[in-house]
Amino acid sequence: MTDSPQQLEGGAYEVIRARLDQHAAVLRERVDALNAARHEVFGAIPTELLSTGHVATPHNCVPRDLVSLGDGVYL
Repeated sequence: MTDSPQQLEGGAYEVIRARLDQHAAVLRERVDALNAARHEVFGAIPTELLSTGHVATPHNCVPRDLVSLGDGVYL
């Protein structure tokens, strides 16, 4: 046998990667079909980002107790 362990590991990786890619493609198709069926039953509302903002708090790393009222954000 002339195959080194590195060649075998590389081959095993390629086989596993190809199988995962195949499973991912099948899963993507199933998710797309499920999403299309959901759209038919419930309809679809497009989502989009309307704006962004910055909230300054005494502890900027821990924003909590935020409430959105109308056009503003209040603490």
